[in-house]
Amino acid sequence: MAAINPNRQLAQAISRLQKQLNQVADKTALMAVLEQLALLPQPIRYSFKQRAYLCSAGLLLSLLLAVLTYQLQSSVVLYYAAAILALCSVVPLLAALYHLQQLKRFTEHLYWKNALLDNNLSELANTDWPNVTRSWQQQFAEFRRGNHQREFRQLIRGHFSGAEHQFSYHYWHFHYVNKRTQVTTNSKGQVQTRTIYDHFDRYGLIIPFAYCLLPRSLCDVLCR
Repeated sequence: MAAINPNRQLAQAISRLQKQLNQVADKTALMAVLEQLALLPQPIRYSFKQRAYLCSAGLLLSLLLAVLTYQLQSSVVLYYAAAILALCSVVPLLAALYHLQQLKRFTEHLYWKNALLDNNLSELANTDWPNVTRSWQQQFAEFRRGNHQREFRQLIRGHFSGAEHQFSYHYWHFHYVNKRTQVTTNSKGQVQTRTIYDHFDRYGLIIPFAYCLLPRSLCDVLCR
């Protein structure tokens, strides 16, 4: 029976755990992912040393073949052979880089999920954003910035539970774009126009404030 490639086994495990991590909504589900992660061979990392040696040898051989073909004025077919050999040597390296990035994204996502759950926070799915932000855009001029484009990039919901007060709040990342036309004159006196897009990012919190600091009688009048 052929031995299972450790790198392939790790890639399959990370892909499977990433799907589970996307569905994590509480600490119990997160611990289930961590328990499966602990069952993998430790330390959790790819080993591409042998692949790196083979790919380096292939690139060196393709370079030597190209140089010899040039010096000996051989058939152009050998140039194509050198190019194909170089390509075949690069593709495995690109695949290795992809798997390394996949592992990095997974670990960052795992850390992010844990940080959210530790602080009683949850990211809102993109499909839920319109229901939340529609009223904000009507109430606050902050979200009507940008004459070309405006969009929310991230929404996080949290809940504060104190001794006297409890309330939910939202953290937001808002991106907007202003479009403008710039007119310049070059050294020949020719007028040139170009369109410029200025990108801006703003961050903040939406917190309900239902506590009046004024005297009770005056507060009742003003808050009616």
